[in-house]
Amino acid sequence: MAFFLGIPRCAEPPAIFGPTIEAALASTAQPESRAIVDNGDEPLGEVIGFDVLRPGRNVGCAGAWNLLCRTGFERGADSVILINGDCAVAQDTFERMLASWRRLVAAQGFSCFRIDRAVWETVGEFDEEYYPVYWEDTDYRRRLALAGEAIDEWPLKEVARPSHGRATYQSGITHGWLVEGAGYQGWTGERDAWFRKRWEANRDRYVAKWGGMPGAETHATPFGTPR
Repeated sequence: MAFFLGIPRCAEPPAIFGPTIEAALASTAQPESRAIVDNGDEPLGEVIGFDVLRPGRNVGCAGAWNLLCRTGFERGADSVILINGDCAVAQDTFERMLASWRRLVAAQGFSCFRIDRAVWETVGEFDEEYYPVYWEDTDYRRRLALAGEAIDEWPLKEVARPSHGRATYQSGITHGWLVEGAGYQGWTGERDAWFRKRWEANRDRYVAKWGGMPGAETHATPFGTPR
């Protein structure tokens, strides 16, 4: 199956982003083309083997996913595999994802997933109003369910979680990053407070859009009338 590989890049330091790229290039299954969306504060230089797409501003997680999906499908791919910049795959991850008969495969939640053209055309783009990140994946899960699309969801069983660096999962994928003494991605102070506020705002948008929290939604259409 012809596939396209896309990676949204944001604040990941070289020690995290570099291994993500290296792992992708070492995979047993290789795409017909690859691209990175550069959402970082500091511009990303050239990356061998990847086209670097520069939207000129931080388009957020959903915006980066949409740009990568559009690019992949416009290039003729049957499937697009997206991996976040802090997610390093195992050597056989892509191969296993492509072997699934499901049309959406969540190998590491939506931090590493495959989406087929048919799903994209049926369900549509990710909602970019969830900015810059959080709840866009939950929203898409809701829309997938309403469209009758089942997800091949790999279990997220941790086998190692160090005090800093990335956690390792049973799938062989490593994901996330902790800064020792500073928590997730080293966020502190105003930056951490801003992200927490955005998480809350995006949660509130989800509740308004679907009439309840996940599992308790009352709307069958976005911002619709309760059933």
